[in-house]
Amino acid sequence: MGLSVVPDDWSLFLGLESSAIQIESWDALVVPGLFQTKATAEALIRAGRRDLDEAAIARLVELRMARRREVLERTDPPTVWRVIAEPALRWVVGGRDALREQLAYLIELAERPKITIQVLPLSVGAHAGVEGAFTILSAPQEIQSYPGCVFVEGRITGHYYEDAEHIARYRDDLNRLRVQATRPEETAEYLQQLLKDT
Repeated sequence: MGLSVVPDDWSLFLGLESSAIQIESWDALVVPGLFQTKATAEALIRAGRRDLDEAAIARLVELRMARRREVLERTDPPTVWRVIAEPALRWVVGGRDALREQLAYLIELAERPKITIQVLPLSVGAHAGVEGAFTILSAPQEIQSYPGCVFVEGRITGHYYEDAEHIARYRDDLNRLRVQATRPEETAEYLQQLLKDT
């Protein structure tokens, strides 16, 4: 298999993500790709892409790790703000050791100056994110004609929303989720408790 393991809509997303100055998201089901450890990424890819052979799985895992390096480890990384649903942090993806490693990595990320992580606790109940995960990408100021976009991943293909009104609606949902989630300064402690419980 060649690079066809990466859908066309994801190729566009990767380009937009790598040039974004701000990445904000609601992650309802799993730890977001940019924040995944290698073990988490491999377990999720294996579960979701059962049609792939070992070589293709290895390529996708490496792509995810390269993407993480490209975005989070660059000299001037974007501002990243993610609200993650508590169940996404409790699934035992890849086994308990893998989950512990994943939670420890999230704790490390939460300490970085340009990364904000909030957790939406199970106790919140109904919330603004019930219709699923989404990512808001803000373009650099020099691209004045492009307002950025919202990306919503689908089973077959992803959807991009570039209309300012649509972006504003998603941003409003994200702001409502931020109000219901743990305060950013409480996140590391919350994640530490999840790690102790694992």
